[in-house]
Amino acid sequence: MTKKPNLTEIPGESLLNSDTSDISVGQHTISSEVVDAYEVPRFSPLGWCKFILGLIFLFPVRVILAVLACLLLLILFIIHLPFIGPIDKPQKPFMRKVIRIYAAAWARLLLYINGFWFIKENGRPDRNAQILVSNHQGCFDMLFYLWKFTPSFLVGEFVVDNWFLGPLTRCINAIGVNRKKDGNSTTVVKLLQKRVEDRTHTFPPCLIFVEGATGNGNSLNYFHTGAFIPGVPVQPIVLRYHEKMNRTQWSVRSWVFHYMVSMCQLTQWLEVTYLPVYHPSSAERDHPRVFAYNVKQAMAKVGEFGQTNLRYADRKQYERDRKELKKLKLPIPQPRSRRDMFVYSPEPIIPVAPASYNSHNAVYVSHQPLPNAETLLLIEQMGKTISSSEKGFTGQEEDYTEITESKV
Repeated sequence: MTKKPNLTEIPGESLLNSDTSDISVGQHTISSEVVDAYEVPRFSPLGWCKFILGLIFLFPVRVILAVLACLLLLILFIIHLPFIGPIDKPQKPFMRKVIRIYAAAWARLLLYINGFWFIKENGRPDRNAQILVSNHQGCFDMLFYLWKFTPSFLVGEFVVDNWFLGPLTRCINAIGVNRKKDGNSTTVVKLLQKRVEDRTHTFPPCLIFVEGATGNGNSLNYFHTGAFIPGVPVQPIVLRYHEKMNRTQWSVRSWVFHYMVSMCQLTQWLEVTYLPVYHPSSAERDHPRVFAYNVKQAMAKVGEFGQTNLRYADRKQYERDRKELKKLKLPIPQPRSRRDMFVYSPEPIIPVAPASYNSHNAVYVSHQPLPNAETLLLIEQMGKTISSSEKGFTGQEEDYTEITESKV
C-alpha cells in the first residue's frame, strides 16, 4: 500500500507511525485511512463565527420554512394517498406525473431554502438509463436526485417505516434494504433485476448510492456490487460539494448536527457531473466486481477522489472509537484534503480507457478484456475480505458475494 504523506498531526498527541500509517492518539491506534475517509474537518475560528451567526439569523427562519414545506407535501400526500399503489407495484402513468411534479418542486424548494441557489451541472443525464450510481455525502444528495429524476432509491428500511418519508418512498417505488437481516441483499438484487428486465419502463429509474454509507467527500469507499450484478448499462454521477469554511457532510456526525451546520451556511455549492452511460463488456457482465471497479475508477478520476475499500461497518467502528476519544478528552485526528488523497492514491490495478472520463460523450461502450487470473483474484477478493469489526453487518456483503460467485 502506498505510504500516505502529509497527514495532519496533532502536536504532542497524534503521531503517524511510518510502518503502519496508523495514528496514535494517547493509548489508541486508529487507521489513517479511516480518518481520511470519514472524519469531517473541525471548524476554523472564522468558521465558528460563521456558524454562530448562521445559528442566530438563518437557522430559525430556515427551520420554519422547511417545516412548512414538509407539511405542505404531507397534506398533498394525504389527499392523493388513496390513489397511490403499494411500494412494490408501479404507479399509474398519471399518478407518476403528479408525483414527479410534487416531489421535484418540493425537493428544489428545500434546496433553495438551504442555500443551494445555483447547482452546476456538467455532462448530460440520460433519461433512458435504468440504473444510476452515485457517491453519497449527505441528505442533500437525495433532494437533488428527487428534483432531477424522482427515481426509485435503495434506502434503509427505517426510511420506509418513517411516518413522513414512508409515503414518499411508496410513491417513488423505493426498495428497502435491511443491513442486518440475512438474505435481505439477495432479495434486493432480485428485485433490482426484475425491474431492469421490465422493458415497459413502468418503474422509475433506480438510483443507488453504491458505497452504502455517507463519507466525508474526500474519497470513494467500497462499491457494493448490487447495482452491477444485473449487467445492464449504468450512468455514473459524481457529486461534489464546495465549502470554503465549514464542511456539511454527514459521515460520523449526528443527523441533528449535520442539519444544523447545513442550515447555518448562507450559500452552498453543489457540482454534479454526469459521466457517459457505461455499457459493460462481456467480461464485466460476467464479473460484477470488475464492472464495479472500473466504474469506481472512472468516477474517482472525474471527481478527483481518493479510493478506499472501507465499508459501513468500518465507519461504525470509527464512530465508536471517536466517542471513546471524546470521552477521554483526547483530540480527534484530522483528515487530509480530497486533493491530497487523490494525488497519493495508488495506480489502478487495471487500466480504464480515457474515453470513460469524458463527460461530453453520451455513451461509453467498454471493451475491457478479462484480466489475468492474478489480477482477477485480487479484484474479487476486495469484496470477500470482511474485517472482524463487521460482525453484525455481514449479511449484505455475504449475499452479494454469493450471487457474484454464482455468475463467475
